[in-house]
Order: sequence, then C-alpha cells, then structure tokens
Amino acid sequence: MKCTNPFFITLLFSLLLTSNVLPAQKNNCIYKDPVFSLNFGTMANDGSPTMYNLRNYNKTTDPCPKDGFYSFNTNIANCFEGKWHQVTEDHTPGDENGKMMVVNASEKPGDFFIMTITGLKPGAQYRVSGWFVNICKSANGCTPTPPVIEITVLANEKIISSFKTGEIKQTDAPQWQNYAGEFVMAANTDVISLQMKDLTPGGCGNDFALDDIEINLCSQPIPVSQTAITKPIEQIFTTPVPTVIETRANPIIKQITTEETELNIELYDNGEIDGDTVSIYHNNKLVVSGAGISTKPVTLKLKVDKANPHHELVMVADNLGRIPPNTSLMVITAGKKRYEIFISSSEQKNAKVLIDLQ
Repeated sequence: MKCTNPFFITLLFSLLLTSNVLPAQKNNCIYKDPVFSLNFGTMANDGSPTMYNLRNYNKTTDPCPKDGFYSFNTNIANCFEGKWHQVTEDHTPGDENGKMMVVNASEKPGDFFIMTITGLKPGAQYRVSGWFVNICKSANGCTPTPPVIEITVLANEKIISSFKTGEIKQTDAPQWQNYAGEFVMAANTDVISLQMKDLTPGGCGNDFALDDIEINLCSQPIPVSQTAITKPIEQIFTTPVPTVIETRANPIIKQITTEETELNIELYDNGEIDGDTVSIYHNNKLVVSGAGISTKPVTLKLKVDKANPHHELVMVADNLGRIPPNTSLMVITAGKKRYEIFISSSEQKNAKVLIDLQ
C-alpha cells in the first residue's frame, strides 16, 4: 500500500531491528563466498527473474508500482507525492545503474518472490540471506503496519526451513538491513524453491525494496595437525558477549574469505568529520575503545591462518557525531586484495564484518 505514514513512532531500543540478527552458527559453520547470488542486474545487463504463481502480486514497469505490484528499478524518486523515500541506488556495492526489486504491498498477504534454484549439494548446510529496506517515510499520517517477511525454502515440495524477518520498520532515512536463516539441503535432490511472503495485510508503512539475495555453503574448519589449534568456533569465543553487542542488532555487512595472510585494517570517517567515535570488538574482545574517526585512520592488524581461521569484527557507535548516523569507511588489505566497506552504525545497530580462511 502507499505510505500515509505513522502519527507517532515510539522507539523501543531493546527491540528495534533485533529480527535481523543472524542465527547462531551451527556445526562450527564458516560461510564462504556465495554459491548463488541474485542482484537483479543493471540497466545494461538485466538480471531480473520471471516469477510465476504469484496470486496477489503482479510485475509492472512503473517506477512507482501501485498496490500489489512490483518492479525492478535503479532508483526510487518522487513516488506518491513524496511519501516514499528517495533511494538513489540499489544495495549492490560497485555496480552502475544496478537494479533492486521494489514492492508495493498488496491488500492481502501473499508471496511476492518465488524462484527455483539448482546445483546445491544434497545434505549440505546453507545460509540464505537478503537485504531489505522499508521505503516509506516516517511522517504524520496513520498507524504504520511494517512488512514482516517470511522466507521459506522447499525441496521436493516439502518445507525444509522457514524464518521471519520481524517488522522491517520505517526509518527517517532509508536503511538497508540484512536478514538471514539457515537450512540443511534434502538428501536426494539439488533443487530448492525459495519463496518470500509479506505477512502484513494492506495498510500504510509496509512498502519495501529487496536486493542481493545470497546462498552460502557451510564449510567446517579443517584440523591441520596435532599441534595446530583446531577448536570449534564456539570455543574460540571464550569472552562473554559484551552487552553493547548482545543488546543491539548486528547485521553482517561484509564477508571475506582469504588465503593465509596478515590483514591491515584502516577505519576512516566517511564524509564530513563530525566527531564520530567508535569502538571495535574482535571475537567479542574490545580491541579499539572510543576512537575518533577522521582522515587519519584507526588501524588494526589481524593474522588469518590455520590457527586463526575465523574473525568477527563488530563496529560499535559510541556516539552519532553532529550528523547521525555514525558512518565510516573500512579499508581491508589482504595480500594483493583490497576491500572498501561502507559502515553505518547507530545506538540500536552495530555493523559486523566476517573474515574466514579460504
């Protein structure tokens, strides 16, 4: 439905965005590069799928799809008298004129995405994820009904996994959030049906965009020798989860796999220097405390090898500076490879980067 937006929004910090925290890793899983990805392509190279059996949704080329319609757009602009956010680009980093799926909620709950995916390993464990953003503005109007997305994986026409995002709430500015769940592939097939359903009936504040769907294969840490450290991941994290991580959402914004190397990590202010300060946790341990970010980088070095195969970096906003949210640019150099990661964190949401041995 078109957004007529909330009269008043009470932010409950302990509940906001908790739905997008990933489930705990199972079976010591390290999730490597995706075996399947869908970013809907670009203007020059269209990658939008054709979907069937969508009872309550239909495809349109309208850049501002009406109730019960979806389209694949490079941006969102001037929709419904400004009741939708201006979204200038899709979520996929580095693409030019990249597309995203824009969904205007139907009056009745229903599937808006159905796709058949082949080539998975029978019996293997996977994680499926996607990036969502509520495109409705937070403004006076009516009581909001944020979308709640149910993501279901079927094999041989039977459900093998199903999970919900929780409410994807309206925000003052568009904020992409990652939601994910795990599934174990059926033993006698390599085909799944990936289905996404908006459980929220018609109302306001429930329109959204979707981008960068991925499926990642679970990989076990491999013992190398009797002298090597081969502790499972849950034993590596001997430090209790800090309160600032446990009570905030921790979306994964980047996953990197690399050969054995020493990582050089630099954190810069992304934009105007406005007094942002951050703390950085490595595998739940505080390694950088209250550092001001500017044109001079905050630096950190990590070794990725067989004794240290898994690293979780969590960036925590200590404040929001003069211009919320707390934004920064992380540059990771791993041998000859260089990664630039744009980070946005707040008093409700941290940012997590995963680094694993290839």
